[in-house]
This record gives sequence, structure tokens and C-alpha cells, in this order.
Amino acid sequence: MGFATIQNYILENKCSDKENSFIDHYIIDLNGTEAVRRSEYDTKHHAQLAAQILSRQHVKDEIAKRRKEMADNTGLDPDWVLRKAQILHDRCMGIEPVLIFDGENWIESGEFKFDGGGANKALDTIAKIVGAFEKDNSQKPTSQTIINLGAGTKPDDPTPETE
Repeated sequence: MGFATIQNYILENKCSDKENSFIDHYIIDLNGTEAVRRSEYDTKHHAQLAAQILSRQHVKDEIAKRRKEMADNTGLDPDWVLRKAQILHDRCMGIEPVLIFDGENWIESGEFKFDGGGANKALDTIAKIVGAFEKDNSQKPTSQTIINLGAGTKPDDPTPETE
């Protein structure tokens, strides 16, 4: 692609063939580094190039357009994922008795099990959808109130020195 062609793409905010290839691969799993590896770019710095490409407004616009088309075509959107993740979480947290065979019958052992890993993954998905994580995937800071209980004394209790 010559300089004039590149200049036209930039001026018209259109994606180049390489950018389109990147987007095709990016929307599969939303992994920019892997999208650079799978597309037509010749570089050793996959993550850096992915960040550069993803920072371009026309690329962001094209990705948003394609994701909206996918959601419209399939009916799968963040609301659907959120509903399914809630159902999955509830199922994974359902406590089930552990059964043992006593030689004749299956009886409850007194122990219970649940799928903590599945519940955690569902919560992670829910947290991402509702924005509980920042873009860098760190948890949003929360305000915390620290209460000093004074080793079990109430503020209006006399201190040992005054008794």
C-alpha cells in the first residue's frame, strides 16, 4: 500500500487491510496480542503493536460496529451474558450432600459440596459486565471505614486509669 493510499485511509478514517485482518482476529477472543500474531503484521512486539492499533479511533469504531452487528444477529448481548452468569452462579453455589454407598443404599455422608470454581468464574464475568473492574482489570478502589474498638472498650466507658 503506497503512501497516498495510507493517507486516504487515515483521512477517511477507514481501516486498512491489515487493520481489518487484525479486527477479524481480535473479535474472536478480544485478545489484541494474539490478534496481531494471527493477522498479517510482521513484528516481534505483538503487545505493543496491538495497543497502538486498539488506540486508533477508527479501529475502535469498527470493532464496536462489528460487535453490535454480532449482538444483533445472535441476540447475545451483555444482558444475556449477565442473566446466564447469574443462573450459573446460583447453580454452582447450590449445596449438594455428598452421597456414599453403604453396601445397599446411597446415604448422605454429612459432608456437602458445591462448585466454588464455577461460582467464582461466574462472579468474575458478572463483575466485568457491571464494571466492577477497571480497564487494567484491577478492582475499583472502595472507601473503607476503620473503626478502632479500643481493645473492646466503648468510647464512653471509663478507662482503667480513671477507675
